[in-house]
Parts: sequence; C-alpha cells; structure tokens
Amino acid sequence: MSIVDMRGQIVQEFTNVSQETLNNGIKISNVSTGAYIAWFKAKTGQVVTKKFIVN
Repeated sequence: MSIVDMRGQIVQEFTNVSQETLNNGIKISNVSTGAYIAWFKAKTGQVVTKKFIVN
C-alpha cells in the first residue's frame, strides 16, 4: 500500500497490510494538509485506489 501526494511523490509505504488492518483503519501520521491517493494491490493482482483529503 502506498500513499501518494498530488505531485506523484510517495509519502508513505506500507508492506504486508492485513485485511483486518484495512478494515479497522490505518493511522497515517506526519502528512501535510492536502489531497492524497492511497493505492492497494491485492494478492489477486487487482489494484484499488482511493482519494482522500487531510484537513
């Protein structure tokens, strides 16, 4: 899983994130206010992206 800013720079990366952790939420710290994209690659190869805003 990676968190990417709007300039395309990777802000944070996570490895081996369990489904339980994704369901409960991931704490993301030390990021500035702005818009970000989180992308996840499943074991099946499917890629899911979500846009979020930090206030």
